Order: sequence, then C-alpha cells, then structure tokens
Amino acid sequence: MAKWVLVSSVKGGVGKSTVAAGISTALALSGKKVLALDFDFAVRSLELVLGLESKTVFNSLDVTSERVSLERAVIRHEKVGELYFLAAPSLDSKKALDLDVKKLFEKLQGFADDGKELDYIVIDAQASEAELIREISPCCEVALVPVSHSASSVRAAEQTGELLRDLGAKEVKLVVNGFDAEGVLHSGRVGLAELIDSSRLMLLGVVPYDRELELLGDSGELITALPKSSNTKRAFENIASRLGGEQIPLFNGFSGSTYKKLLHIK
Repeated sequence: MAKWVLVSSVKGGVGKSTVAAGISTALALSGKKVLALDFDFAVRSLELVLGLESKTVFNSLDVTSERVSLERAVIRHEKVGELYFLAAPSLDSKKALDLDVKKLFEKLQGFADDGKELDYIVIDAQASEAELIREISPCCEVALVPVSHSASSVRAAEQTGELLRDLGAKEVKLVVNGFDAEGVLHSGRVGLAELIDSSRLMLLGVVPYDRELELLGDSGELITALPKSSNTKRAFENIASRLGGEQIPLFNGFSGSTYKKLLHIK
C-alpha cells in the first residue's frame, strides 16, 4: 500500500512545488514507484517544475467525474520511468469542493503499472484551502512543511504545522528550502537551530540555496540534470531515504567544508 506524503504551506513562495518535485524524483530514482499529485488548483505549478505542461491533457476532476479513466489521466515521466504525475484542474476555492477527494484517493490506492502498485503518493497542496486540506490531512502518513530562509516563512511554517496537526496529519516535519549556509557563517543570518525552534517542527531535511535549481525549475528540468556532486541533489536523496525510515546524517554526502563548519556552531 502506498505511503501518502503531503507537502503544504499556508504561504506561497517557499518552494512547495520544488520540494514536492525534488522528493518525488529522488524517490523514483531510488527505485520506488511514485505518483506526484498536484492539488494546488490556484497555481498548478507542479506540472511546470516537472516539465510536463505540454503533456498534460486530463486532470483529477476528469477522473472523479468519470470522463476518463485514471490510467489515461496519469502521465508517466519520460526521463524518470518510475515517476508518474496527475494534474490539478483549474478551479477556484468554491469549485474545488466539486472534486470528490475520497473517490480519487480510492482510485489512486489501486493504481498499478507494469503489475506494480505505487510505493508513494506525494501531494502538492496549498494549506490555505481549508476545506480541501481538511480532507487530505488525515489520509497522509507524513506532512512536510517547506520553509525558506526568512522570518515570514518561519511564522507561516509554525501556523501550517499547527493547522495540519489539528486536521489529523499523523506526522508533521520541516524541510528547510533554499538554506543560505554561507549567510549563516558570515552574514549573521539565523541558523538551523533558530529555524527549527521558531517553527516548532521536527526537521526532516535541508535543501541548500542553489541558483541552478531555480533555473532548472523555470525550464521544467529535474534534479537529474544536476551534477552528481550537487549538494542539492544529495539533499533530496537524503530526504527520500529518511522518508523510507533510514537514519541519514543531516548533511550526508555534502561536498565542501561549509556544512561541516555549520554543525559546529553553538
């Protein structure tokens, strides 16, 4: 049975879709069969980050309305064979309630390809959509809250964590996205301890700031396009491993001395 992972925040601009895409890709590259589900109806950026906009024809509302089968609506990624995607319809908050979430989730739980069922379903959803997130949260084994390296996003992460716990998410964890390690060491930016303490969430992983990742997201490329030595690529691999229950050191496999120095800051 698939493990459901929610990536959500009440705040935009914290890299929610980038985190969802990076984790989904890393899981798929590790051999897991993964479906990335876009539930951000307002923005629908997951298809852009995954580079699937031109291939998207049907969406989850088409499936629950019985206009097409789930198998026809789901897209298999050409570059990462174990990665699948189901698009979000373009809906406002009121019309989003027309989507039968329970029915869709039941169909997804039974989805299989090449005789193999899904190992993970990763959902990209906006936590400010109260009714929708209320339906999603209890179904997810773990909810991930992305936070960028800014005070406003930390406050939003705390609010998101409280909301998701209240709505029944079984486990809520923090993913620091766009972390400026050099800024912490040399420019007085807040460190990881402060980010964790202020958000009141347990840390799952840290994705370093990477200009190349931003450019890849804009062009619809995946973390597969990053070099093997990329700390960003390794960060998503580490997070994927931790989701699978492995005990992985925080900056496992990171190159350079910056992050080792960071761990020694008191």
